[in-house]
Amino acid sequence: MKKTRIYQTAGAVLFAALFTFFSPNAQSQIAEDSKTYRMVENLNDQFESALNTGDFYNVSALYADNAKIITSSGETISGRKAISEYFNSNRGNKNLELEVLEVGGSGKTLYQVGRAIATSESGEKSSSDFLIVWERQPDWEYKIYLDTL
Repeated sequence: MKKTRIYQTAGAVLFAALFTFFSPNAQSQIAEDSKTYRMVENLNDQFESALNTGDFYNVSALYADNAKIITSSGETISGRKAISEYFNSNRGNKNLELEVLEVGGSGKTLYQVGRAIATSESGEKSSSDFLIVWERQPDWEYKIYLDTL
């Protein structure tokens, strides 16, 4: 059962990455000085600020209604309410810093490759890379559709 979930998770991530990279509207990596790149950095800053202050409502507000998080253990969390509960139950990090390493795509769908650096309450640091698929909503705001932790 667990292997099946991992294969499903890997398949979903691969599909999202391939869809983003090879869709007709896709373009190559977006330049760091572009408006779109800065927008993604700003959204990351909002995420950091909300998470670091324990404002899980505003953390989950950055996710689309139909968003999914795929954790490193292969668990899939679906929907904004479940995502809010997930972050609320994982309060062990005292500080989170997000780095934007790459942004690409165009139009309705963007992808972000990033690095999260977490500092625990004991001062221990850990880092991990992640992939986020941002999807433009009807109000033209970008929200996280898929997040791999």
